[in-house]
Amino acid sequence: MKQITYLDGQLCPLDEARVPVLDRGFLFGDGVYEVVRCYRGEWFRMRDHIERFARSLDEVGIENFDANWMEGIARDLLAANCKGGKMPPDLILYLQVTRGSDVVRSHVYPLEPLKPTVFGMLRSMARTDPEPAAAVTLIEDRRWGRCDIKSIALMGHVMAANQASRNGSDEAILIRDGVVTEGSCTNVAVVIHGQVITHPESPRILSGVSRKVVLELCRELGIPVVERPIRKDELLNSSEVFLMGTTHEVWPVASIDGKSLPPETPNGIIRKLKDRFSALARREPLPE
Repeated sequence: MKQITYLDGQLCPLDEARVPVLDRGFLFGDGVYEVVRCYRGEWFRMRDHIERFARSLDEVGIENFDANWMEGIARDLLAANCKGGKMPPDLILYLQVTRGSDVVRSHVYPLEPLKPTVFGMLRSMARTDPEPAAAVTLIEDRRWGRCDIKSIALMGHVMAANQASRNGSDEAILIRDGVVTEGSCTNVAVVIHGQVITHPESPRILSGVSRKVVLELCRELGIPVVERPIRKDELLNSSEVFLMGTTHEVWPVASIDGKSLPPETPNGIIRKLKDRFSALARREPLPE
C-alpha cells in the first residue's frame, strides 16, 4: 500500500505530492513544523504540540492556518494509512506549514496573507528496546538567534548532525559561549548532586514537549529540578547526562567526544525517568 500524505486539504500518495517552485518554504525555508508521536493509535501530548505550533506560526506571522487543525489532519492520515486495522505500534506525524506560494521570488512577502502550503505525513517509528545509549560530539552552536521557533530552516541543525555522524556519534550537543544549549534534534539535561539541570526556556533552545514531560516527572518523583545554563565543564563532569525528544524520549548519553561517562544504573535518575516516561506514553501501569 502506498503511503498517503496530506497536502493542502487533499489526501494523496506521497509520490504524487507536488508544491510550486515559488513556494516560500522551498525558496526561503519560510515555514514552521511540528512532530508528534503516536503510541498504539493514541497521540501523545497532542495539545502541547498544538500550542507550540500555534506559537511558532504566530512568531513568524503565518496566517490562515489554525494550529488546532493539526488534530484533524493527524486523524485523517491515521485512517488513510492504517486501513483494515493494520497499524504499526508507534508512528510519527510530521506536519509542515509554509507561508505559501508568491508570484515572484522576493524576500518581502505581500501584506495580504498568502494561502499557506500545508503538508503532513506519517512514518513508522520502529525502535530498539532498550535503545542503546548515545555517543555525542560537542559542536559550536552557530544557528540563528530564534531557536525557540520550530522553523523548517534547519541547516544549522543538519550541519551539526552530519558533523557528529561523521565523527561516529549519534547526536551533537551544541555549545554557545561556553554554555550547553541543546542537541541538533534534542534537549539536553545533566544530573549534578542529585539535581536534574537543563537550559531554561529562551530563544536559544526549542521548548521541547518531551523536556516538559520529563520536568513534570521529576517533580512527581521528588527529583530536584534546576533550569539554568550548564557550563561545558559541568557537562563533562556530570554524574549522568541525557537527551530528551519526541523520537528518543529519554536517551542516556554514554560518551562525549569519545570520553566514556559512568554507565547507567538501575537506581539512577535516568532509569527512573526512562521507565516513567515509557509507561506514561504507552498508557501502562506506572512503575513503583
